[in-house]
Amino acid sequence: MSVRPTFFGLEIAKTGLFVSQKGLDVTGHNVANADTEGYTRQRLVNTAYEPYSVPTLLRPVDQALVGGGAHVMILDQIRDQFLDRQYRTESSTLGYWSARTQGLTYVEGLFEGEETANLTESLNSFFTALNVDSNQPESGAFRTNLRETAQTLITDLNLLYERLEQQQLALDKTTEILTSNINDIAAQIADLNGAIYRYEIDGQPANDLRDKRNLLVDKLSEIVDIEYGETGDPGQAFGGKFWLSIGGVNLVNHISAGELRCVSAGNTNIVANELLTEVNMPVWVADANGGNPGAGLDIKEGKLKATIDLRDSAEFDDADATISPGIPYFMEQLNNLARAVVQEINDVHYSGWTSSNAPGGSHDGVLFFNFEGSTYTDATALKASIHEVTAGNIRLDQAIMDDLNNIAASEYKIVLDPSDPAYNPNGAVDPNIDKTTHEGNQVNVAKMYSVIQSNSITLTLPLPSGTVSVGGLFDFLDGIINDVAVTLNTSKSFEDARSVQTLAVANQRESVSGVNLDEEMTNLIKYQHAYGSAARVITAMDEALDVLINKMGVVGR
Repeated sequence: MSVRPTFFGLEIAKTGLFVSQKGLDVTGHNVANADTEGYTRQRLVNTAYEPYSVPTLLRPVDQALVGGGAHVMILDQIRDQFLDRQYRTESSTLGYWSARTQGLTYVEGLFEGEETANLTESLNSFFTALNVDSNQPESGAFRTNLRETAQTLITDLNLLYERLEQQQLALDKTTEILTSNINDIAAQIADLNGAIYRYEIDGQPANDLRDKRNLLVDKLSEIVDIEYGETGDPGQAFGGKFWLSIGGVNLVNHISAGELRCVSAGNTNIVANELLTEVNMPVWVADANGGNPGAGLDIKEGKLKATIDLRDSAEFDDADATISPGIPYFMEQLNNLARAVVQEINDVHYSGWTSSNAPGGSHDGVLFFNFEGSTYTDATALKASIHEVTAGNIRLDQAIMDDLNNIAASEYKIVLDPSDPAYNPNGAVDPNIDKTTHEGNQVNVAKMYSVIQSNSITLTLPLPSGTVSVGGLFDFLDGIINDVAVTLNTSKSFEDARSVQTLAVANQRESVSGVNLDEEMTNLIKYQHAYGSAARVITAMDEALDVLINKMGVVGR
């Protein structure tokens, strides 16, 4: 028959003290980190010590095996890997639409705010200045007003285009910043992988280090769409090697981190931007295995993808949300508005006749609008190269800038010299035209004004644009504003839908992994009472031992 060790009960109670003490420590750690970003609540996983004696057949009941108390098997995290993956997938998509909405909100502010209001007003003022009495004798005041309103229209077009250029430049800088952020996060994850691997080599999880890594993975998923996993020996719960990839290429492979950098790429797919002649495109310096140098980064979601799309996309299909416009699209639409104004006004103005006070006398063949750096002096030649005009480089023709008398207001040549064979007492080259002045008329200005009534304006541009139907000028401007609104509303709708879905997953994840203070207070009381009870067991055992040691065998002494 086996004999129970004398101090066996004390050992059992001591394990109860240790487990309860550890439980209090873990509860305190949870409470202290209740507001720590990325923290996952922890819990003790306890198990009983097996009995020390060897079991035998037909053991008497009074010799039944008694366990040796309890001990902490593992300090576990309460985390759902499925919810983590679902959250990061949703986060990538939400990151895309959030970044897109943010960029488009700025564009909407330009086209529906003060800048576009000024553009609409200046376009209207310009045509109002052309709406004069065709029989009104020419006056310096009319010419001055026309040139000033035209200059105001040009200034507003230039300003709005410049704002779009600056936004495109800002997006390019953001591309570089986000690429740098990816590198920083990858390096931190690789460092944490090494620390976690070393800590977990004995089979115990590095919970707080894993929380830091998980938080970095969460943040990376907002920037780009990712895949990740952890490899280890079969049956090994901890101590595996973590990897993470973008577009099938390893950014992190255990303690090795890949690197990305931005290289300058030509703007062949981008509308001309004087502030941004080349753009930043992220490519691999090397992946985590040292391969793929110079390969492009393949991404489909996240803030980086949205930033690049906004900066580069010049396509739009209002029936297909996957073909969404970026800044270049709206820049090109603004360019087409400027081109239509230049083309249509020049066509009429070029056929009209200047004042007799113009340098060289009354003559035709003068352009009204031109563009910066242009050498064109012929309306037909400029029309053939109208794609060179942008809202950023549109200018008044130098002849108009030099002399107001070069505004071709008259429909016929003005001849003042009676000795000239073309002279007519009524002031007209054509004797069938009855005029009372030798200063011509404003009929050509009226023809210029009629451009506002045209709804069939077209532009012939190089491929892939080809023939572009502008229609009416004001209708086209309204169409640009409508495109901005439709694009932004689409983006907001997707953002709202993804935001709800992401929040739902985040709440589910928080309900599993987050610290619940009510639950922790319950655990605190539980461990407190367990600790006191274990201490009371030790006291009882001590009293029993005192009887055994100090009081047995003393009767009759």
